[in-house]
Amino acid sequence: MATTTEAAWTAFADKMREADAVPPLAAWNELLDTAAQTGELDKALWILGTMKATGTKPTAVTYELLLAGCAKSGDRQVAFSLIEQMWDDKVLLGDVTLPDGMEDTLRAILPPEAFD
Repeated sequence: MATTTEAAWTAFADKMREADAVPPLAAWNELLDTAAQTGELDKALWILGTMKATGTKPTAVTYELLLAGCAKSGDRQVAFSLIEQMWDDKVLLGDVTLPDGMEDTLRAILPPEAFD
């Protein structure tokens, strides 16, 4: 795996052009994990939007990777943006392993159906 989001994106885009096909979800998740773990959450959100635009639907695993990156960097604003996107994508919070402390906070402010 490339060490920077930019390098990972370049390799990803090259493979996509060569195959002339949309990569599988696992490839998107690997790219998103790179961005999240390097703290480049703005790029991770852009990649997530691009992924959705290609018709690839994010899953609970996708959001777990991104939320872990938010927890690592302490970025609550992006975390809450992701929670909103999860709701729109019909990914239930109960299906996602949330970073420590996040579940209690979300249960206090969100309706129960967000978890069921």
